[in-house]
Amino acid sequence: MSWHRFPLEIKYEILQKLIEDGGKLAKFATVSREWQEKIQQHTFARIRLTPSRLVDFDAMTSRNRSLVRYLWLCLELDKYCCLDCAQRCTFDTDDDENATIMTTLQKLFSVLNHWGSHSNLTLDISVYSPSDSEHWFPHLTFEPDIPWSTGGHNQVVEQAGRAIAADNQHGSNNVTGAAINRVFGEIMNPDHVIFLPFANDEQEDEWWQRLPLVPAVTSVLLRQQSRRRWKPRALAQMLSRLPMLRELHYEPWREWCNEVQDSRDEWSFMVDACDFFNAHDQSSQEWPNLTLLVLTSQLLTPQQSPTDIMDMLQRAGLAATRMPKLRTMEIWNGRDKLAALFRYELLQEQRCAVITWKGTWDLILQPSVVETWGAVTTRRGGFRLDVVYEMLDSDTIRSHGDAMVELKVSERVVRPISLEQIRIDCDAPWRRTRPYLENGLWMNFN
Repeated sequence: MSWHRFPLEIKYEILQKLIEDGGKLAKFATVSREWQEKIQQHTFARIRLTPSRLVDFDAMTSRNRSLVRYLWLCLELDKYCCLDCAQRCTFDTDDDENATIMTTLQKLFSVLNHWGSHSNLTLDISVYSPSDSEHWFPHLTFEPDIPWSTGGHNQVVEQAGRAIAADNQHGSNNVTGAAINRVFGEIMNPDHVIFLPFANDEQEDEWWQRLPLVPAVTSVLLRQQSRRRWKPRALAQMLSRLPMLRELHYEPWREWCNEVQDSRDEWSFMVDACDFFNAHDQSSQEWPNLTLLVLTSQLLTPQQSPTDIMDMLQRAGLAATRMPKLRTMEIWNGRDKLAALFRYELLQEQRCAVITWKGTWDLILQPSVVETWGAVTTRRGGFRLDVVYEMLDSDTIRSHGDAMVELKVSERVVRPISLEQIRIDCDAPWRRTRPYLENGLWMNFN
């Protein structure tokens, strides 16, 4: 049978297998006009962009920019040798690295400025050096948010696992502070640079404000695989250049000391759930379009007062009465040997709502808490309210990553690939005494 007589469904099925295989598809575009169209859609839907490839980016997408949905900006810094790795003594990216980052952002924003406001583009930013996984951290992986092919992703995960098990030439059990300083360096810190055209926060703010607006970007990913840290002030300035932003996925690592962490928390949405609900009590603010809210709380431990926990959950219910479109609220906590989750979920089709307590210790919700959440369901059309309890085995929890899996918290809390990386990282010897990704942020409004 000749190719043109094959059913269209069979042709597409063959093409889908080729796409899943992860090989080069350009040569198959000549098979038929249908395949050419599908291959173009696949090729341009997701693009990996490095500083060196940015030169041709505008010309490469001039005719197909409407097909681009995901842009993975890989801010690849220079490679470094073993001597550099051992002697690094600052927490900051150096002058050359900062120059690369600034030049790349300036060029990219200039190109995307012309894309208009209907592109619905996701911008995924990763900052790393290819040498990061060649020295003390062989298990590190740098991947797109969604793997280009399933086979390639599984291979990377297996390689990361083998890297942890293998003896590393640097001795991963004896990782130096200098090595960690490099991997966790702060990006574009004006307090420790000479090259940059600004020497203080005000001059840096002016530089950000000179970047063109990019209305094409509607979603930003700042994933945990980028251990190098954006300053909250820089993030605020970056996001101000994205006027159509609707989603932000932010997965920062903990700071080295509590004082620095407290200072950083003052800039961001990274607050404890009890702080959020306490502040909400003092205002009449409503959230008319909020559908999903996921927060962490350090109160959710067996060492904390049950009264304080109940007070927070009741305040959460009062806040929910001002969220008329709320479908799900989750408050959770997790670490080694500990996992806890309070979940409210509205099941529209079953005309009911469910509040769930799931944890590694027993906790019975007080009647006042149940009554408050019952009032929330009443406002949604008189749905019934069910209460569910589930006990977890603490021995299965090695980290907050394991806690998220066992608790089955919303997948929006952390990107799926980030969760896999967290669980791989948990097995690395250095991780037991070093910073870790404490929590993530995801917000969505209709």
